[in-house]
Amino acid sequence: MTTATLNPQVAGLIKRPQLRNWVGGIMTGLVGLCALCTVIPLFAVLGFVLVRGISRFSLTLFTQLPPPPGLSGGGFGNAFIGTIQ
Repeated sequence: MTTATLNPQVAGLIKRPQLRNWVGGIMTGLVGLCALCTVIPLFAVLGFVLVRGISRFSLTLFTQLPPPPGLSGGGFGNAFIGTIQ
């Protein structure tokens, strides 16, 4: 099939591949910008949790049982041991 038998608009695009490359580059940049906009909040939340919670990590966190309701402290030893078994 030759460009003469195609739709004139399609034939114009075939003759101008640099336009497709330019639009493809813009779309690639837009997708990269959107990906960056979604990854930044993810790492911000993970960083916040690590900075605020790193002081609570200790060996007792993994070995103590959970406290009764209403009391603070304790750990998740039973869940940790159950996962290992």
